[in-house]
Parts: sequence; C-alpha cells; structure tokens
Amino acid sequence: MSKLFTVIGIVAIMLAVGFVTGCDENNPAPGPIPPGDDVHLIELRLQYDLIRGFVGEERNVEVTAIALNSEGATLPNKEVGFGIVNPLAWKGSISRADSVTDDNGEIKAAYSVVLGQAGRVTIQARSGQITRTANINLDIVDDVLDTLYLASSR
Repeated sequence: MSKLFTVIGIVAIMLAVGFVTGCDENNPAPGPIPPGDDVHLIELRLQYDLIRGFVGEERNVEVTAIALNSEGATLPNKEVGFGIVNPLAWKGSISRADSVTDDNGEIKAAYSVVLGQAGRVTIQARSGQITRTANINLDIVDDVLDTLYLASSR
C-alpha cells in the first residue's frame, strides 16, 4: 500500500512541476501544425468522359481543376497548368483563360477536338510536382442508326 501512495505522490509532484513550469510566453505549448498553402492534391473534373460523334465533328468539354492543401481546403491563386499526355493531332487541344485558381481554388480549361479517330485522351493538370490525370474516350459513329450522345462522368 505504501508503494501505491509513493507512486501517486511522485506522479502528483511531476504534474505540479509541469503546471508551474509548463507553458508560458517564453515556452509555448506546441500546437497543431497549421495547414500549408502548398498544393498537396489536385482534383480534376470533366464535364464528360465520353465523346461520341461522326468524323469531322468538333466537340468541346469543360475541364475543372481544384487545388487542395494537405487538409483538403481549397487554395486560391495557385498556378495550375493543363496538358494532354502524349499529344497527337487527333487528340485535340486544351486551353485555359486564367493561369491561377480563383477564390474557390478552381481553374477551368476547355478541351476541344475534331473527331477523327476513336481512342483515349488523357488530360493532365499540374501544379509544381503534383499532377492528376483523367481520361476522355473518343468514339466514332459509323452508322446513322447509332445514337449520338455525351455521357456524363458524374
């Protein structure tokens, strides 16, 4: 029993010393590390992930990138670039009006293609070393009886 009281006494003394010398202006308690303003993740959204049509038709798809920090909060005024992986003429092009994200951490681009052949186009968004890709499938309609449509990725 005396050992128990001794242990409780030592713990009480340690807590008292900790409270007295613990946190003051010169020795602040370590708090959580504030989330940085570096881009940790890019969320990439496509208006459509399937484009189907006749050869020679021009189609456009809106592409949105959202810059996020390590806590998942959106980051305004961050530079995000867009591109097409392994660009070839039949894969079309991508362009953007702005070079940095808006107040909501978003930046939009326009993907444009004149349908020439079926295939997969990989769109890439990049901010520094952080990248994200998404695919758009191109499908060529050969028969007038086929239905023309744009399939939503949502």
